[in-house]
Amino acid sequence: GEDGGLRLGIRRACRPRNSIPYSVLCSQGLQLSILSPVANAMSTKSMFHVFYSP
Repeated sequence: GEDGGLRLGIRRACRPRNSIPYSVLCSQGLQLSILSPVANAMSTKSMFHVFYSP
């Protein structure tokens, strides 16, 4: 926000159509490609999405 605080909103959404299997997400090469946009969004103070599928 404008005061420098990090805000978190949680919303239940439909399952993404092109969901990536958990085993694929665990490979080290893809972890960097997933975390890079998150780091970029935080440094530019823009929004990013997190999809969680237990």
